[in-house]
Amino acid sequence: MKLTTKYHGEQEIEEKDIITFDEGIPGFPNEQKFVLLLLTDDQSFFVLQSVKTTNLAFVVTSPFLTYPDYEFKLDDEIVESLGVTEEHITVFSIVTARDPFEESTINLQAPLIVDMKKGKGKQIILNQTNYQTRTPLFPKVESKGE
Repeated sequence: MKLTTKYHGEQEIEEKDIITFDEGIPGFPNEQKFVLLLLTDDQSFFVLQSVKTTNLAFVVTSPFLTYPDYEFKLDDEIVESLGVTEEHITVFSIVTARDPFEESTINLQAPLIVDMKKGKGKQIILNQTNYQTRTPLFPKVESKGE
């Protein structure tokens, strides 16, 4: 099927590539079908593009790329509601791009949990955590004075 996208123009996608968020994404409850499109050649960034709404697309990345110690407990209820097993899950975080790009932020408080095999996804909100919605995408490295 042909899909007009926000960043990639018209794309040919297959039904099997559609990720369904049964409850939508918080703030967008009526947007339930998305497709993941590659944004950068190094496969660091993707676009989560709505199938229904051309102008609704989120830049996403793996939070582990810049925060390798990122962790949270995935509630059994969530795993069960998706009908998946934890080893098939991919975690993404939504990026808010800024200019300059080095000032972009990543939402570590509300990761996207996606089972690419089953085409199911869910955004979860981590309430019992210190993670923030606007964490610097690139952590500042403290330099030691000489």
